[in-house]
Amino acid sequence: ELHMTDLCDEEGAEARCEEFLSKAEEYKPDSPELWVQWANLRLCQCRPDDARKATYRAVSLSNGLEEGEKPSLEARCGMMKLLIELEQLDEAEEFGSGLLEVDDQYLETWYLLALVHFNRNNYSAAHQCTSAALKVLGSEGVEDEEQATRIQELHDEIEKNGGVTATAPLSLS
Repeated sequence: ELHMTDLCDEEGAEARCEEFLSKAEEYKPDSPELWVQWANLRLCQCRPDDARKATYRAVSLSNGLEEGEKPSLEARCGMMKLLIELEQLDEAEEFGSGLLEVDDQYLETWYLLALVHFNRNNYSAAHQCTSAALKVLGSEGVEDEEQATRIQELHDEIEKNGGVTATAPLSLS
């Protein structure tokens, strides 16, 4: 991961990243986290088809595990973000709905599901998701100010659009 972020400008970073991921694949080919990293690398390389395949592999591997063996909710939300970024909205919605069954108090899942619905111009469903997230924030309190701001901004944008077709899909940034 460091080679795709902090060290990405160093000479040979991409090749080292490929090398490390290949070694990790030899050691633990059934790791969902490994395939998330492959997907992220392929996205950085502007190889969306390969990124999509790696993301599907990560999701499939994760879904095949018992709940206690699955990656963290944060990691699974990372998979959902990849699905959204790759415009696989049906898969993102299905995956996110499964995450809500695990923990309906996890804010990032609500936020990502709201993005899915917003990008489909389904403002009613998006509004329900941001409203649920805001309700959780109200009862649990704000631990991550940046996350709370993103949720509130999306909620406000949904209310502003209120059934009017959005001009462009919202991104994850």
